[in-house]
Amino acid sequence: MTSQMRLKPIVGVLQLALLLGCAADPAGPSPRAEFNAAGTIAATRAVEDAFRVGPWLSFRMLGTAMGARFAGSMPAAPLSAGAPRLPFEVRGRTLVYDPVLEYYVVDEARTGAPANGVRFVLYEVDSHTGRPIVAHEIGFAQITDEGDALPTGVALHLQVFTGGVRRLDYVVRSDGNETSGMLVAAGTAGDGADALRFEIGVARVRFATGSEPPPAGDSVAMRFAFELPAHGFAATGAMRNVSDGAGTVGEAAVAVRVGADLIELNARGDNAAMEAAFRVNGRLFARVIGEPSNPVIHGDGGRPLTEGERQALAGIMTMVDGVFGVVQALLQPAGALLGVGQ
Repeated sequence: MTSQMRLKPIVGVLQLALLLGCAADPAGPSPRAEFNAAGTIAATRAVEDAFRVGPWLSFRMLGTAMGARFAGSMPAAPLSAGAPRLPFEVRGRTLVYDPVLEYYVVDEARTGAPANGVRFVLYEVDSHTGRPIVAHEIGFAQITDEGDALPTGVALHLQVFTGGVRRLDYVVRSDGNETSGMLVAAGTAGDGADALRFEIGVARVRFATGSEPPPAGDSVAMRFAFELPAHGFAATGAMRNVSDGAGTVGEAAVAVRVGADLIELNARGDNAAMEAAFRVNGRLFARVIGEPSNPVIHGDGGRPLTEGERQALAGIMTMVDGVFGVVQALLQPAGALLGVGQ
């Protein structure tokens, strides 16, 4: 599912244009501002923070440690009817990080892992090296198999616990064949009133263009939904790339609600040109147009955006861009266990 990363360029261009664009009055508010820019900035940063706390960093490190070396030691999990998805070799086992080998190994002395799953000890992460500090255990990650009864595909339940509190809880479902595939991850990050609810789906279809010989082509689509009730924040988005051997066209549609404000983005672009429009509460607010390497951004009626407005819109794009990293982190541990690429 690495092809979903090809959706990133159009998002990255918009993000860069907003961060580097010029504003007429960097300090003052716009007299024509139609939304609470400060509230939008605060809400998007709260979403980012949900995936920056210690337990999440430890979980991301787990996925990195369970790379090709660990996956290579596990047989690829069969997807035929009635077959187990998680290999029997790891079911009911607890794994710990070996700092010499630099990957996770089974610890036969540890108990507590689910009979139909596997448990991984989590550690504090060294801020300089990015590696686990094995002397400082902070909790565990647990993966249970909920797909044994499925005729095809996989369904895995992943949870992270630290300090006796569940910090991450989500289910990954995936199915497909040689020409198409789909994957959905849904759950919560964080705990209590600040918990973030999320759902992310990726779909891919490979096709032939009809030429002789037909070049490889595919369509990759991603959709997401984030909700942070404590901040009155909700975001939904859909992105799609179509490649036909001659070029790639990307499209994006994002809607973000912060309190009473609704901010919408519609964008389309390829290697030569792009166009995007932001609307606030149904009215055109800003437009981005031009070559991807040098886009031009301006507000409605041609006015420059203020610093606060640009930062608010850039915060939305940073959040959307962060979705790709979240997807990779959520899928990496499951992918390593199943012996498949992410």
